[in-house]
Amino acid sequence: MLPEVARELQSAFAEFRLATSSLRRTAEELEEAEAGEAAGAALAEIEASARAATGALSRMDTSFVSLASVLGKIDRGEGTLGLLVNDTSLYGEMSATLREMRALTADIRENPKKYVTVEIF
Repeated sequence: MLPEVARELQSAFAEFRLATSSLRRTAEELEEAEAGEAAGAALAEIEASARAATGALSRMDTSFVSLASVLGKIDRGEGTLGLLVNDTSLYGEMSATLREMRALTADIRENPKKYVTVEIF
């Protein structure tokens, strides 16, 4: 499921890149068609924004590829987190250990002399 989400996000970013590229081309065409100084400045600003958006998307795309890699490893049961997520027996063992620790803590509170011996000379 997670790799599918990553693929969908990559596809969306690819479409956004195409739209940004189209916007840049349109801005260039308008700049050529318009001789006014204000229009040229506005178009330059649009181009700068499009370049910034493209750079941000590129960085996001790289981040999503890394995230997809990490999530894929977890999903395949690789590493400590992958084992914890995918192995239900570990959850059962951890729950049992926690119950035993709670019981031991309660017994230490009720019977401290059983566990701690204090001798003064």
